[in-house]
Amino acid sequence: MNRFDCELSILKEPRRPILPCRETKTHSRNQMLCGYEVFEGFEFPRAALLLAAKSLREDGLLELCVPGKVSLNIPAFTAIYPRAVLEYMEYSGEDAFGKEMFPVLKTISEGFRKRIASNGLIPNYPGDDMWNFYEWREGLVGENMSDSEIFDCPLNAFISDAFYCMSEICKRVAPDWQEEYLLLHRNLNAAMHREFFDESSGAYLTRRQDGVPQHALTQGLMLYVGAVPSKWEERVCESIRNGALIPASISMTIYVFEGLLQHGDNRAYVLSEIDRIWGDMVWNSAKTFWETDAGAADFWRSGSLCHGWSALPVYIFNKYYPEL
Repeated sequence: MNRFDCELSILKEPRRPILPCRETKTHSRNQMLCGYEVFEGFEFPRAALLLAAKSLREDGLLELCVPGKVSLNIPAFTAIYPRAVLEYMEYSGEDAFGKEMFPVLKTISEGFRKRIASNGLIPNYPGDDMWNFYEWREGLVGENMSDSEIFDCPLNAFISDAFYCMSEICKRVAPDWQEEYLLLHRNLNAAMHREFFDESSGAYLTRRQDGVPQHALTQGLMLYVGAVPSKWEERVCESIRNGALIPASISMTIYVFEGLLQHGDNRAYVLSEIDRIWGDMVWNSAKTFWETDAGAADFWRSGSLCHGWSALPVYIFNKYYPEL
């Protein structure tokens, strides 16, 4: 049995360790950003984005792995696609690509819009073929895969960002739609704050059933999408800095780091986290950066020791610390 077959076979037993799928949206978005900053090459990212667009399903989601058809889907990863397209347009200056991709982007966005519930939130996707996964951390690996009565803050935050990115893309290629998607983004942000904020701790619940906030990723995403009212921004940042929450995994530190760097004076903290996480790999004689901070020991001793998304400090340094 190969690794991907093994991944699918164990999903029916969600309490066992789950190996990572070889999907494209999270991997490639991080790798594209690092590549833009270092190599300034656009042909390969463009081809990858176009290939992903050709995997559009009837339900408005992209296939988990492209090219190909997979019996499992992670809806949150489709929500990352508009962000990747917008970033390609910003770095390459090729607005025409956004116009080319607009029908696919609109289908994705309208698919999300249709699922907005009466409370203003988007519920988890039901069915055994839907995996409400966000990252490899306890409570975020999608244990409740088929329960549509659950509302997750990370899913809504990813979709809020998709609406925002659609608004920015529309500004360039379809101005008549810009305000509509911006309003969807703002309304979803307001609903997330109302439904997930825990005032006593000054942080956000990952899902409404949680008793207390648990995840740094949830706080980072809320900062990243601009859903935190200004009077609560410092409390939410502190909830990340104090180390009491489950930390984000390497692939998702981009949302935590950028959320912090865009709100308040968190430059020293982010640098210290990069030094801690990536420095630990260096001190452990790593020649390339690992998939997770557990290295080869992760995922039943099959963790990758050379992973593209782990080049993230290149992007963070170039964008936020040009003096380094």
